[in-house]
Amino acid sequence: MKFRTKIWMLPACAALVFLAGVVASFWVGARTSADLRHLSAVDSPFVEHMLKVERGVEQFRLSLQSAAAEGDADKLREVEGVVAATHEIVASMGKLEGKQGVAANLKDAYDAYRGAALGATRAMLSQQDPGDQIARMQAAQTALTQLVETRLAEAGRLASERQATVASGVRTGVWAGLITGVVVLLVLGAASWLIVSSVWKDWATSRTPCANWCRCARCHSAAPTRPGKSRR
Repeated sequence: MKFRTKIWMLPACAALVFLAGVVASFWVGARTSADLRHLSAVDSPFVEHMLKVERGVEQFRLSLQSAAAEGDADKLREVEGVVAATHEIVASMGKLEGKQGVAANLKDAYDAYRGAALGATRAMLSQQDPGDQIARMQAAQTALTQLVETRLAEAGRLASERQATVASGVRTGVWAGLITGVVVLLVLGAASWLIVSSVWKDWATSRTPCANWCRCARCHSAAPTRPGKSRR
């Protein structure tokens, strides 16, 4: 191998290792960025929407209880604003990626509870027999409460898992950069040692015939001459 080729092997090896490190860092960074975008665009808003839905359901229940306790049918008009706000929240949730089915299930459960609760409250305010509306209201409320609690726990779990994934990706990216730098230094050191050793070996090999010739010449010049003869 030519001397120039050996010299160029040093930066070539370092460049290959550095390129591999850049590719690994880019791959880790791309995955981390995707997880971060999903966290900010889907997981965190999902948690916020579920908390608002939970508060909306509780506000609706308290408003109906207040109207029934005071015997004021006019207070049922205030409930309409609560219902409209909750519907808006559920509709906004349905625009999140992959949450259309969750929003549809929440809307159906909420509307079932709303219809049964309003019917039972109106019957009590008008002093009419509510029939099975109270039982229907309780069953619908139980189903809605369980659904909201389940989805809220799911939203919190997904957000926590995504945050952990993002944090892990950041740490992996830092380690990838550090390892790349260390490996580049090791490759440069090892390649330098191998190249220098090879160059010295080649130089020593090419120097041997010349050294032998010089030793022979010195021996010949130092050899004693016979009497009567002179060295030419």
